[in-house]
Amino acid sequence: MDQVVSYKKRIISFIKNIGKEMKKYLKLSDSTLIALKGIDPFYRKGFGDIKVLLKTFKHLYSENETELILEQVGIYRNLNDEQISFLSDNTSLDEFWFRIAYLSSPSAIIISASQKMPNLAKFFFRLCLIPHANVSTERTFSKYNLIKTAKRNRLKCETIQSLIIVKEGVEKKTYEEIEKITDQILQLNS
Repeated sequence: MDQVVSYKKRIISFIKNIGKEMKKYLKLSDSTLIALKGIDPFYRKGFGDIKVLLKTFKHLYSENETELILEQVGIYRNLNDEQISFLSDNTSLDEFWFRIAYLSSPSAIIISASQKMPNLAKFFFRLCLIPHANVSTERTFSKYNLIKTAKRNRLKCETIQSLIIVKEGVEKKTYEEIEKITDQILQLNS
């Protein structure tokens, strides 16, 4: 039992550290983090000031969308449970915001045209697309470590870079494209 409690504490600590790193990486204030809870449909009535999000992420929407988003936040906060009866613990954020944007609900409740929220949904979709880490950089270092091993420790930087580029290219090409590139490399070497 003590091991389970210890394990839970380590997981919670790990999650808190990830949150702190994301906060530093994205340079987010506490009020922004509170407002970000609004993405989660279960916090729709209690999330912070949307204006904080609009100010922080002004590159995610056009100026003429500002008033529409602010208006739609009011509608979103005032939705009653019947209007979003499709929401369950298994509803993904994507599905929820898609239904909010286009008002496609399997329930018999019809949301009026004045309650459509496509601008708010688009803004929240864009927020979800912000990268939370430097995954592509980490993948590149991982590829580097796979190429430069203890047995291949004398490879020059240019060679490693070329191998990574070739590996990237091969992963994204069709057989015909790879064959064409191979022929070109063989011609260069002859």
